[in-house]
Amino acid sequence: MARALSGKRERQAAAHPRAAAPPDDLEILAPDITLTLAGEEVTARELRFGEQLKYWRELSEVTAELARAAQDDNPDAILEAFVACHDSFMTLLCVATGKPPAFVEDLHGAQAEALLGAFWSANQGFFLRRLVAEFRKAAEKTAGEKSSPPSSATATPEAN
Repeated sequence: MARALSGKRERQAAAHPRAAAPPDDLEILAPDITLTLAGEEVTARELRFGEQLKYWRELSEVTAELARAAQDDNPDAILEAFVACHDSFMTLLCVATGKPPAFVEDLHGAQAEALLGAFWSANQGFFLRRLVAEFRKAAEKTAGEKSSPPSSATATPEAN
């Protein structure tokens, strides 16, 4: 999937194979990826803060599915997570690309996989930070349950 991406760094490396430039600060802060799909130039960009707030429900649903998928030993787990929350994922994909749902849904094979990879590359930081927070919360809960003493079965006398 990564080979199908034709982002800025890949184009730079192809143009100057001996001197691939390290990413600049802007690329790190805004890891947008531009590729050509169905004859059109499409940029999969990192969702901006306002968009994250506006689409928090969709982001939360996708993150929850990714957290469940991370527990599986399955190479298709990420794709299956996106499938499990199709509507939310498609909304986010359309927002990140500025393309209508019909354009995205009509992509075939390698082009669809390239768009998926570009979206993930541009937005993985957000999802990974949320997943780490989810895993920490689950670990703290599990640790708290293991360290809590069992509740007493002794009845207390009732006041008459």
